[in-house]
Amino acid sequence: MLRHAPHLGRYHLARHASPRARHRLADPTVEHSLTCPRCGAQAGLENAFCGHCGSKLADSTSRAAGGPPCLRSDNRRPGPLLPVLGVIGVIAVLAGLWNYAMGPASQEPGTFSPTGAMVVARASAGTVLADGRVLFAGGAGDPGAGPATPSPKPSSSVGLPFGVLSSAQLYDPHSGAFSATGPLITGRIARATLLADGRALIAGGQSPSGPLQTAELYDPQTGRFVPTGSMLSARRYAAAVRLLDGRVLICGGQGRDGPLASAELFDPRTGEFSRTGPMTVARPELDAIRLLDGRVLIVGGRTTTAPASAEIYDPATGAFSRTGSLAVTRFSFAASALSDGRVLLVGGWNGKEGRLASAEIFDPATGTFSLTGPTGAGTSINVATATLLHDGRVLVTYHDAGYAELYDPETGAFRPTGPMNARRHSVTATLLSDGRVLVAGGQDMLGNWLTSAELYQP
Repeated sequence: MLRHAPHLGRYHLARHASPRARHRLADPTVEHSLTCPRCGAQAGLENAFCGHCGSKLADSTSRAAGGPPCLRSDNRRPGPLLPVLGVIGVIAVLAGLWNYAMGPASQEPGTFSPTGAMVVARASAGTVLADGRVLFAGGAGDPGAGPATPSPKPSSSVGLPFGVLSSAQLYDPHSGAFSATGPLITGRIARATLLADGRALIAGGQSPSGPLQTAELYDPQTGRFVPTGSMLSARRYAAAVRLLDGRVLICGGQGRDGPLASAELFDPRTGEFSRTGPMTVARPELDAIRLLDGRVLIVGGRTTTAPASAEIYDPATGAFSRTGSLAVTRFSFAASALSDGRVLLVGGWNGKEGRLASAEIFDPATGTFSLTGPTGAGTSINVATATLLHDGRVLVTYHDAGYAELYDPETGAFRPTGPMNARRHSVTATLLSDGRVLVAGGQDMLGNWLTSAELYQP
């Protein structure tokens, strides 16, 4: 609803009034304002027309003579403020009509509601297990809370130190509660990958001393982590994706000597890693998305110049090959596979444009990227996550904003939904088996680590 602008004050009128009006303002026996009979607004004596509704006004002289209140005894032209007020009024009306037409219609249904609190506050990606529970293993957290090893590297959100956690916990969607499990053998920041047999692999990752080469397996039946074969290369900020044959591809990342182009495969049957690839370009902080045909799209990578190139890994040949380049060079974006086999990339950064509001779609049938969107959030906030929902839309969350959107692949449009219950940095979102989305942990805008969590119901 539009609100009327406040009326001009007496000081402003005295400065800009005509000599006749100044004389009246200075005389306390003279009425200093006119009342519009149509809308009731007050107007200064120098105005011939109501600045609110535009009706012609009568001055005190005409009223004293018994003239009609909406007429004036002279035919002076409107004061210099009227055209300005008129333009402002027109703009305000048009803006109100636009907000009325677009505001409620653009808000997509969907709500965030609180759920149980985490056992230990952390920023850690969740992995859905075969029984529907969600595993949070390791991650970054408060150096003084729980089993944690202080890291000399500051937090990316507010420049505060963080701890590398070895603790782990499970979220039960049925009870809405978190419970402790584990812990890890070695504290690390790395994402766990669900294996076909129900166990979860967590390999490499960030530690206070640098990238790790070791790997562990989590068994939900026992709630324990056990060691498995070590990777061929120590790496952090790598991508891991399970292939259709059950093996896990781990590629790129940051090694002890810099960005990596190497890749390797983990075989759950032997517990060993073997070499594959390499990629065509070294890529730390990349994304790997499995396509419907079993190949893997490799995209992004945070280097001094973010690569605009993308590549495809073919498990049948063990080779990476170049595919079409991104429409906009970007890193630190959110990515999600779509139900129709295409892949959505949202937001991110690049060195030329800074924060990005654009989004694009990769089509495996043509091997090309094309723009979609853009997001409704603009460039004022950073994208955090993109999560494919059961109905084919994508839930997109943003850092530090408490703001979320839904992307509709059929229309190519982003629409706001929610809002979230808390503003979170380093937020993660996990699709549950029942179609809801779990958003948990992270940091607030002051750098405090959060135990709170919430559920999104589409």
